[in-house]
Amino acid sequence: MLPYFSILSFSALTAFLIYDSKYRKYDEVFIFLLFILVSLFLGFRSIEIGPDWFSYKELFQNQINFPFIHSITIGDPAYFGLTWIVRRFTDDILYVNISMAFITMYFYYMFCKFQKYSTFSFFIGLPFLILFIINFPRQAAAMTIIAYSMKYILVGSKKEYLLFILLATLFHKTAIVFLVLLVDDLEKFKIRNFLLLSVAMISFFLLFVSKYISGYILNFSTYMQSSAAHLKGMIYLLPAATYLMFYKQIKHEMSSEEAFIIKRLAMIIIFSYFLIFLHPFLYNAMDRLFIYFLPIEVLIFGNYLIRAIKGNQLLMYMSMIIVYKFVLFFVWLSLGNKSTFFLPFKFYTLP
Repeated sequence: MLPYFSILSFSALTAFLIYDSKYRKYDEVFIFLLFILVSLFLGFRSIEIGPDWFSYKELFQNQINFPFIHSITIGDPAYFGLTWIVRRFTDDILYVNISMAFITMYFYYMFCKFQKYSTFSFFIGLPFLILFIINFPRQAAAMTIIAYSMKYILVGSKKEYLLFILLATLFHKTAIVFLVLLVDDLEKFKIRNFLLLSVAMISFFLLFVSKYISGYILNFSTYMQSSAAHLKGMIYLLPAATYLMFYKQIKHEMSSEEAFIIKRLAMIIIFSYFLIFLHPFLYNAMDRLFIYFLPIEVLIFGNYLIRAIKGNQLLMYMSMIIVYKFVLFFVWLSLGNKSTFFLPFKFYTLP
């Protein structure tokens, strides 16, 4: 576990340093160093780290047999296009891992930069982001692109948000679910916006989702069995419930657009959690979709709740969150039913 906890400790240290006004001016330097360090750490991991490494290696090796157009139509276009290009130059999947690590971490880095305490926000999502990148590289990239897109939807820039959702969908088609944030509240409802959103959703569905529906149903009903979706969901229930509990105290610190979007996201988390108890298919499907709630946890813990905390209470709050995330990560690596795929952590051995 030492490699994981070393990088988490460095991230936590920068969060504490930025709390001190003497080091606040180095905020951008620290978060850029974190971006580079974590990208290298994940990019140069051994290809045997993570439960699905062998599947991705096989997909990569097979790219040499397909023309480019066929390659980008058999799966998520951005990921398969990248692997096709890399495969033309080398038979080593290391370079795909490096590329995906930097792409994913870049959007996470840009997302955290617009939080009030950027290095603290960076730490909040980092423990499980590491696991997601190792295990679900396509979905992790889609998730951090969605995270970055939040800066636009929170200020009402829906066109930019839509463009980044499209980009995220190219890395993993399930990102389409975040189109729901484009739906206006009833006070601002416009028929034109509704029609444009409907066209976008139908187009995305036909292009990226429809032909995979039967595969999703089969996978989530038969092959992709999960036993921990309720536990993963609880991790994101905590920030959602906490935000709603303290909503009255912090809403005056938020714009009307921010209050509407964050409240909707919190309600989506709570609603999604109860879905998993309705049917085994939903249980397994939500287990994969919970990955998209990581940016919401960062926003709530690292940006909005922190606005209502003043003085010495801030240091106590940050300390509690950091200890909580370390404990969660340790418990997962110690007791998780797939944790053996992540331990021991090894770096790629260059020939």
